[in-house]
Amino acid sequence: TIPDLDRCEYLLVIGANPAASNGSLMSAGDPMGRIKGIRQRGGQVVVIDPRRTETADKADRHVFIRPGSDAFFVGALLQVIFAERLARPRHLAAMIDGLDALKAAGADITPAVAARRTGIKADVIRQIAREFAANPHACAYSRCGTSMQANGQLTTWLVCALNVITGNLDHEGGMMFTRPAIDLVALS
Repeated sequence: TIPDLDRCEYLLVIGANPAASNGSLMSAGDPMGRIKGIRQRGGQVVVIDPRRTETADKADRHVFIRPGSDAFFVGALLQVIFAERLARPRHLAAMIDGLDALKAAGADITPAVAARRTGIKADVIRQIAREFAANPHACAYSRCGTSMQANGQLTTWLVCALNVITGNLDHEGGMMFTRPAIDLVALS
């Protein structure tokens, strides 16, 4: 999936630096111009990263995180969304299996627990979770910074789960499935 930057209203960038990578997997020309467009439309761009990256310099907010603790941060976002009954999977509801298991598995990853691991204040974690869940065109995007660490696979999966439980997977402004320029499968 790729972020629908042109219709996104809340972009949560975790461990990615599209200003340096030229958007790598964003599959859109001028990714920073498109991210700037989010802010020009009145949206927000929030970057979670252990260092102040070039992308963080252009965001509304940069939140420092302790390296390697991203799974706790995203887990706490999910915990808040479940605990406060903010999950709205919309069009994905009929396709989801295991939502109760996900909720139970992360119930102990509270913002207070995550704050100790990540260095991000619990109130900031709650605020980001509420903002993300409230926006119908939100997108959580992560890359190398989250995937190349001890819990990288888990973190990447949790970011996908965040997009799913808020209805922002394959939804305008969220993470979208792409269509190939030439559909070789359809041609065969």
